[in-house]
Amino acid sequence: MGPKKQYDRLGIEEDKLKIIDTDITKITLPVRPGRNLAVIIEVAAMNFRLKRLGINTAQEFTNKLANVISEKDPDLL
Repeated sequence: MGPKKQYDRLGIEEDKLKIIDTDITKITLPVRPGRNLAVIIEVAAMNFRLKRLGINTAQEFTNKLANVISEKDPDLL
């Protein structure tokens, strides 16, 4: 984790970590001092659970944003 490193802040890309022949989802949470770590972890856990249920909120947000942008100016996409 460095100040110049780029992070996927929406969670669209999913990293895996192999532990004893099992793929485990790896989530990287860049956190600054003074942030409420408990809330950040709770939101990450809820998002993971929704993905397991088939609801990808990050993808839905990206799709809605792309629709709004294309309605405003179709040449942007």
